[in-house]
Amino acid sequence: MNTNPAARYIIDLPRHHDVCEANYDKLTHLLPLEAGEHFALNIILSQHTFQVRFTVRERCPYTTLVDISFDSCWGGWITPPKLQVRIYHDVRMAEVANIDGKRQLSPRYGYPNPQMHQPDEKFQLNRFLSDCLDLCRKGGEMLEISDFNTAEA
Repeated sequence: MNTNPAARYIIDLPRHHDVCEANYDKLTHLLPLEAGEHFALNIILSQHTFQVRFTVRERCPYTTLVDISFDSCWGGWITPPKLQVRIYHDVRMAEVANIDGKRQLSPRYGYPNPQMHQPDEKFQLNRFLSDCLDLCRKGGEMLEISDFNTAEA
């Protein structure tokens, strides 16, 4: 185990803020967050159809909490992640708050660690969100955005 403090991962805060600002822009242009609580986006990509579901969990004056889940024909060998994203309207940023409902994310992790987190795991998850939102906006053919009932979800 490396205990040299000079070797610790140092957060690149401007880069993290850039990704979170881009995520905010992508989310607010993709979804009418002020309108409803539940949205599904169907996408066709390379002859495969998948659905991305957005559920608004909480609305506050300056923040919105959104769950994002993926339904697809990926098979049993991979489980798509479920992201919880906090949208900060006052600073125009959106970041992954937790994944699969299991944990709050730390800005940095020591390495190695018992949970096998990467030192920059929070940044990587925000980049993953950015890539997913890009896919929703550009990568596939958008079939519909619809309000859906949670009983059906």
